[in-house]
Amino acid sequence: NGTGNGTRVWSLCVLRDHTVVSGDSLGHMQVWDGMSGTLIATFNKHEAPVLAVTTTDWASVRGAVAVGRQS
Repeated sequence: NGTGNGTRVWSLCVLRDHTVVSGDSLGHMQVWDGMSGTLIATFNKHEAPVLAVTTTDWASVRGAVAVGRQS
């Protein structure tokens, strides 16, 4: 958009099946098909930026955890 005020991706986690989980500055956690680049799901439950994303099971998104910071 040329203004420098876009969404920033703060964290990424890549699973064995090539699924990518991202966390951004708007508090969204998104799940992507890493092979096609297709967005699979979006979770908008955080009011703060998602600063870290991790999973307890590297083969699936079921155990994904997002960490944010309260302002």
